[in-house]
This record gives sequence, C-alpha cells and structure tokens, in this order.
Amino acid sequence: MTDGATDAHLHLFPDEAAGLRAQGGERLSGHAGVVGEVRALRERGRIGRVLAITTAFAELARRAEMGRWPAELAGDERRRRAGELEDRLLGQVRAQNAWIREVSEPGIGAVVTADPTVDNAAMAADLADLVGRPEVRAVKIHPALSHVMPDHPGYLEVYRVARDAGVPVISHGGSSAGSFYESATEYCAPSHFVPVLDRFPGLTLVLAHLCQPFYDDLLTLGERRPGLCTDLSFVLGAGLLPADRLVATVRAFGVERVLFGSDFPYFDPEESLDRLAGAGFTAGELDMIRAGNAERVFW
Repeated sequence: MTDGATDAHLHLFPDEAAGLRAQGGERLSGHAGVVGEVRALRERGRIGRVLAITTAFAELARRAEMGRWPAELAGDERRRRAGELEDRLLGQVRAQNAWIREVSEPGIGAVVTADPTVDNAAMAADLADLVGRPEVRAVKIHPALSHVMPDHPGYLEVYRVARDAGVPVISHGGSSAGSFYESATEYCAPSHFVPVLDRFPGLTLVLAHLCQPFYDDLLTLGERRPGLCTDLSFVLGAGLLPADRLVATVRAFGVERVLFGSDFPYFDPEESLDRLAGAGFTAGELDMIRAGNAERVFW
C-alpha cells in the first residue's frame, strides 16, 4: 500500500486554460487542474496515489456546433457536415484518452473516458485496447453529461469490455442540479443503474459522489448489490452532509466499499482529507476509506 491517501476521483486538464474553463473561469480551490499541481500535492505527502480522470463532452459539443448550422441546411450538405462532425468528436475522445495515458506515471493512474454518443464499434475497439494497458486503472462514464440513461445501447459494450478485463467503471452518481449540463431528467439517480448491474454481473461499478442527494436510494441499491462501490468526491469538498450523517451513511452502505475522492480541482484534496479525518470515523475505518479500499479496487 502506498503512503498517504489515495484520491480515487481527481480531474486533470491538459493546460491551465482548459482547467479554468471547466471551473467557469476561476480557480475554485486555488488550482487550475494540471499535472504539475498534482505532483506538488503528492510531494507534500498527504496524497499518495491518484486516479486522474478525463471526461468526454461529445454530446455538448455536438449540440453546440449543430445549433450554429443554418436552419435551411438539409440534404447532402447536412449529411456531409454531420459526418465530419462525428469523425471530429470521435477523434477528440481518442485524443483525450491518449493524453491521459501520456501524463500517467507511478502514482498517477489513468482513467480513460467512454462516450456512448460516438461511433459505438470504434469506441468499443478502442477501449478493448486501452483496458489492457498497465497505466489504465478505470473507465469513466458520465451519462448525465451525454444526456442518456446508464443502460443506453452505446454503453453496453463499454460495460462488457471493462468487466471482461476486470477494470472498474466509474460513473457520475446523483444529481446534475446546478451544473452546466443540468436536465429535467436525473440520469444518474441510483435506480437507473439497476439494469446495468442486472445485465453485467461481475462488473465493478463505482457510483461517484455518494449519489448525492439520493443517499437513501444509494443505500437501497447497495443492500442488493454487495459489489457496488461509491466515493466521497464533491460530498466532502462541498461539506454537503453534517459529520454524523456522513458517518452513518457510509457505515450503512459499507465502509469497505467507500473510497476517498476530492473532485480536484473543484475542491482541494487536503481540505477534503481534513473533513474526512474530523467526521468521527474510527482509525480502522479511516484507513479503509483513505487508501485501503481504493488500493484493492484499482491496484
């Protein structure tokens, strides 16, 4: 086991401009979200290994570009533009995954992304290659960002490939309220993952953010799915739960299935660790949440 906590939910961006755009133009926790900042955090010793996540934005990019097309655009020209757009979006996902692998290093595991709205066959073939690489520790999906349900046909091969390779899938969990991808549909409510878990027994699935604010629904799902995991990213950083309820919820779900995560750069990992340490867990529980569980699941 590594020294320091294992941050199982941390976002990285290729440069400061990209990281600031993702944060709405400001350093929400004093960080831009680049690899040099993570190295500095790790050098201080409180953070050991991290899982560096990249996330696909294909559907939002598609909507933005198509929204700029003339209303009268139709026929061959529309099909031509649509074909070029789809090729570009697939290329962007591939470029993101290549980049996150390039910046991985000992202590920084790569979490590649899968998008259900791009060419499904190409995406599945890419993932089949990626999950066999030692630096790739998990696959990230974000149904809410893609505006689809977790059992969307575009995800089915993603789950199969990940399960067969023994690689966990990390999904956004819980609400999208207040985000730039907010929708009337709560795509990532815990109940929407039931068909996935039914169809892919043996899949290691991590529903992030303690599925806030659907904590009780997560507990209900967890009772029936002993292999399901969750993480504390966003919940710790934003202080969404008082300490006593946080401890009670984690214990009810199963401490051995809960992972520390910060949601860096939106929140500072060390501040999240402070909140975790002061919540009231036992020393043994803290050891599991801080690093032990993530080490077992991802390493």
